[in-house]
Amino acid sequence: MSKYWNKSLHNRELAREAIYKCVTDHRRIGLKTSAALDQVAPYLGISRRKLHTLFFNETVSPMGNEERHAIITGVVQAHRWLARQLREWADQIDQEAARQEQEERVACQNDTIRARHA
Repeated sequence: MSKYWNKSLHNRELAREAIYKCVTDHRRIGLKTSAALDQVAPYLGISRRKLHTLFFNETVSPMGNEERHAIITGVVQAHRWLARQLREWADQIDQEAARQEQEERVACQNDTIRARHA
């Protein structure tokens, strides 16, 4: 049986919806659509042009089960990369906030000590 036997518009729509959600999630960190497409493209195993066509729903053509599976698996990898990146950024922001808080606590104590001795 040929791999083209199971092509369907339903497969294509499932892949397109997953891509759209993935790109939208990557845009939440401030990326423009084009940059988000570039960010997820390496994970999907399809050309940048095909990614663009699917995201913007430009050409409707059936898709096989294997291609849908490969694309959605790539979407999962892109989402996991984004989640790791966000956790890393959150940790960095939290560490910076803790440092600033400690510095301000010391500065406030110093100000109080100076005010008492003035």
